[in-house]
Amino acid sequence: MTCSGDGVTDGLSAAVRALREASSFDRVLARHADALESALIDIEDVSSELCGYADESTSTPRNSRRRRGLAKLEGLMRAYGPRMADVFERRDRAAEVVGIAQDGGSASAAASGSTVRA
Repeated sequence: MTCSGDGVTDGLSAAVRALREASSFDRVLARHADALESALIDIEDVSSELCGYADESTSTPRNSRRRRGLAKLEGLMRAYGPRMADVFERRDRAAEVVGIAQDGGSASAAASGSTVRA
């Protein structure tokens, strides 16, 4: 939801102005201008209240943590694959490489069937 200037309310305001101008030629249009202007005021009031509510509900620490977590996940997906499954696959391969490095290569040698003698 965007809480800045809105094309809808701008369009309604322009319609109210046009109806006001045209009402000098046709009095029936004045009633329509009044009705549209009243609706515009209601829309602006509801929009303002919803924007305030949205600001309050998204500014909680819990939602901030969620947004940060989501941003991290999106970053991982950009770096390691288009899907989370790709990210997990890369994590598993990396863990395997780290495990082999920590074993000093003995797991790799055992897996390939060769032995290293000193």
